[in-house]
Amino acid sequence: GTLTDLTGGRRILVRVAMGSNNKRHVAPASTITPSAAENPPAIGSTSYLLAVLAALLGFFFSQLQQLYIELNSLDDTHTSTTDAVQSHTAFDGPSGRGVASIVVNWEAERRLQKKQQEQEQEQNNHEPTDETVENISSIVKKYVDRNEPFVCRRCMMPESLGGWWDVDANLLEAIGADTVMPIRVAESSTNRNPTQFQRSAKSDAKHQTTDKSAYQEKNMTSSDFFSQYKNHRGLDNDDDEHWYAAQVDVVTTLPGLLKYIASSAAPKHQLMEAVGPTPSTSRHPVTLYFGAGERTTQLHYDSLENVVCLASGGTKTFALYDPVSSSKYLYIDRSVHGNFSPSNPTTPSPNHPMAKFALPSIVTLSVGDCLYLPVYWYHTVTSSDERTISINWWRSPNTQK
Repeated sequence: GTLTDLTGGRRILVRVAMGSNNKRHVAPASTITPSAAENPPAIGSTSYLLAVLAALLGFFFSQLQQLYIELNSLDDTHTSTTDAVQSHTAFDGPSGRGVASIVVNWEAERRLQKKQQEQEQEQNNHEPTDETVENISSIVKKYVDRNEPFVCRRCMMPESLGGWWDVDANLLEAIGADTVMPIRVAESSTNRNPTQFQRSAKSDAKHQTTDKSAYQEKNMTSSDFFSQYKNHRGLDNDDDEHWYAAQVDVVTTLPGLLKYIASSAAPKHQLMEAVGPTPSTSRHPVTLYFGAGERTTQLHYDSLENVVCLASGGTKTFALYDPVSSSKYLYIDRSVHGNFSPSNPTTPSPNHPMAKFALPSIVTLSVGDCLYLPVYWYHTVTSSDERTISINWWRSPNTQK
């Protein structure tokens, strides 16, 4: 590792490669007295060597603490297997920690449910039983209690509708051509990068700044949206605007889609109810995200538990930052920025240099996959160039969270 000038009282930076994850850590700031700053110790002197030794020991013990925390978090949920559920820690790329990938055999899951019901009936009849069943609900509950994300591969079954979600005409008929929808409009990217859908951010508590990349919200009929949403720069045209239907309340705005969502959604009693209860009527229990072309969101967190399922299209990639890492490196100030972060860990600005030490967990959803996104986890979402439709189910978090 390398150490910065100790005599200036600056932070000591130490980079260490940890396996394939390339974790980077920052040791605590080192400060010295003014008298020491005026008379810096000579290289090789006893005081200099002691300062270096103290820094290295501090880093060593911080590594031990981090290892202890991670080992204690890896309980049987990451390795447990039953006939119905297989779970393992998956890495889609360099990441801060693994995101568990759960694969469910729903036929076996139904057999387990039936067996569990029989056991409960036996217990009610006061007949002893020594066999227990671990189903998807109990496994999901473990992740929710720990506030850790997981991916349920093929948990949604959109193909059960025979490709219904892939046809715009089907959606337009179900929604209604004259239905008014809230649409986000951003300036199309000019360099083949994903379009940035960002909110304008406050530079301080008293002044509001307007970011040129900030999206605008407009209301338009669904027929107007469907006729233009694919026409953005990057798809062989020069349209300056990129349209995106985001966080559209299905219950109040798009009720015609409810029966199709119910027909292809993950089993409610096994997954959704294990995450948490439905929020109050003032919140959106089910929302739709619909658009085309590469686009990415600003780094933010949600104040509700979230289950995201990809119903149609290409892929969606999530960069997830756990609450502890976020509080250290993402320059959080909710009184100024609300639930958004002003920093960008991918390309840190000079104003946010520590953001580069925030290591995300990267996970990519394909059609049929569902992600449990815990409350208060900062994240960005990047959609592939293909037309994509995702459905979000929102649940109230445990009050202890």
